[in-house]
Amino acid sequence: MPPRARARGACAPNRGWRLSSASRSRPDATRSRPPPGVVPPGVRRPNRDVDHAGPLRRHRDRAAIAQSRAGARGLARRLRQGFPGPDLRRSKRSTTGTVVPETWSSPPMYVALSPTAVHARAPRALNALAADAAASPSLQRASIEVVKLSSRDLQWLPALTDLLIDNVHHGATLGFLAPMSRYQALDYWHGVFARLGQHHALWIACEAEGPGRLLGAVQMSLCPLANAHHRGEVQRLMVHSQERSRGVAGQLMSRLECAAATQGRYLLQLETCADSQAEAVFAHLGWQRAGQIPDHCHGAEGQLQAAAMYYKRLPHLV
Repeated sequence: MPPRARARGACAPNRGWRLSSASRSRPDATRSRPPPGVVPPGVRRPNRDVDHAGPLRRHRDRAAIAQSRAGARGLARRLRQGFPGPDLRRSKRSTTGTVVPETWSSPPMYVALSPTAVHARAPRALNALAADAAASPSLQRASIEVVKLSSRDLQWLPALTDLLIDNVHHGATLGFLAPMSRYQALDYWHGVFARLGQHHALWIACEAEGPGRLLGAVQMSLCPLANAHHRGEVQRLMVHSQERSRGVAGQLMSRLECAAATQGRYLLQLETCADSQAEAVFAHLGWQRAGQIPDHCHGAEGQLQAAAMYYKRLPHLV
């Protein structure tokens, strides 16, 4: 070998090759550089095509996929039961950049699970709007929309159930005693939806923006007797305890009175607990007090209460 080539090869070992034990024992193993593409005998080339960390990586990927699927199933189950999604406003970000919810907040009782407003894969509007409404006074004064429900609008059942329980637990005399179970409230609303039709109507008040929080509800029953086609009865006016003093009751009663007048029912009647906040509301809305019946029914806490009878004449539109 020429001296020049020997000196060039002797400057440093070939870093692109690993020498076996047999090659290291030869004194001239590091002095010659093999031609490109030629593997000298006794030299073991590393296999770079084998991914030694592949099994561990695949195991981690499968575990992450299973965990995400379990979380999605649990989230869908909570949404079906009326619970909101994780509160993203009080979330923290992990080191990977993903949002990690710290806590699950309690479900807002007046949020309707409407399939058109709240999708199962987008539950963030449920809890986010409730938190924003508690923090911002402007959202608390959002516009109110009154909607008439039909027997097919069963997506409002969870919100209506919570509305009824809230009113009963705050002392409203609606024909139930406290404490009221959720099963009892659901059974009542199923009966109401079964009666909806020509002689029974149900209106709800909800916020026009966002998914629409349920604020209140009222029912009207039209007398089916042949000699009483001119009158109807107002039943169970309910406003959520956190949404009072917003004019919800006034808007519900105004919509009900307009619907009754267009159907030729120009005389409406109702009964409520005497000396209660509801009686003051009806008097403020222009209803006339016809009398009082002592010890008419038991209150929400079990005590006997007097019932006040009210009526109101509407203009003849038919």
